[in-house]
Amino acid sequence: MTTIRKRLLPAFLLVVCCGVVAAAVSRASANTKQDDWEGQMTEVKIMSMHLEMYSQLVGLIQDMHTVADDASASGVMAVMSVDDHVQGQDRIKFLNDMLRDTDDPTVRRAIRIKLIESYKDMGDNDEALEQIEALITAEDE
Repeated sequence: MTTIRKRLLPAFLLVVCCGVVAAAVSRASANTKQDDWEGQMTEVKIMSMHLEMYSQLVGLIQDMHTVADDASASGVMAVMSVDDHVQGQDRIKFLNDMLRDTDDPTVRRAIRIKLIESYKDMGDNDEALEQIEALITAEDE
């Protein structure tokens, strides 16, 4: 019996130690693989975000081309940007001058809408109502 203990106990302990070492190595390897997997997933997500960004940029370029190719759309876009360049009474004067100078009915309506906003901002409700009336009655058509 002692011979069996002397031979089997060390062998059993060796098997247990190998099992513990194998489990630790396996766990470390699994963690490394998980880290690699997570890193690769992050790279895929970043590449997807870049592709989406480029897709949006191409869409923006196509939309700008469409606007630039259409005189009415370009005029409306210009009217929308007036606030960035002219303020207060100067904006109202500029818009009224442009209203007299343009023949495009779409751009004229956009100018009237901008005039309504401008007159409202200046507190001139009577002038704003005149522009609203011109839009409702289709004065420019």
